[in-house]
Amino acid sequence: MESVEIVGFNRNLTSKHDLKVLRSEGNVPGVIYGCGICKNLTVPAILLRNVVYTSKNYIIDLNLDGVNHKCILQDIQFHPVNEAILHVDFLKIDNKKKVCKKVNIKPIGTPIGVKNGGLLLIKKKDVLVCGLPSDIPSELEIDITNLEGGRSFRIEDIEKNEKYVFKENPRDPIFSIKMARTDQTPGKK
Repeated sequence: MESVEIVGFNRNLTSKHDLKVLRSEGNVPGVIYGCGICKNLTVPAILLRNVVYTSKNYIIDLNLDGVNHKCILQDIQFHPVNEAILHVDFLKIDNKKKVCKKVNIKPIGTPIGVKNGGLLLIKKKDVLVCGLPSDIPSELEIDITNLEGGRSFRIEDIEKNEKYVFKENPRDPIFSIKMARTDQTPGKK
């Protein structure tokens, strides 16, 4: 995974009113936990944009009041109406311990089946990957140019890598090509 640096600040305020004031000032309350740490914090919302609104995963160097913590973004809560970020959870990582993370799948190329009139169906947008944090890819690029009509590309078809494993059913389809039905109206030839 790629790295990005974010600056955060310790937070002692926990009441609903205090958190509302923090959010109105452009900050996002959150928490960092794991590896023997559990702290409340706030992060400027503008610093989270590059990490949240992307299809890639990042290892985050969280500078919390001068102390650096390597972590990953574990969970995000959004406002149901305006989709503002309400809360973030960071999981502190140890480069010697394995973690599991959803990794987005990016299709590359135009399948043969689509060129022949088929429709590309995307069955999965991400897959659960487990491995050391530095070995987990930011995103999985999958070449689907040879995918023919009526065929599926499954998790088991992804190129194997000894550094990480997939924690999902290998027979699950990721992409499928659905071929268009021919016009079978009576009286038409």
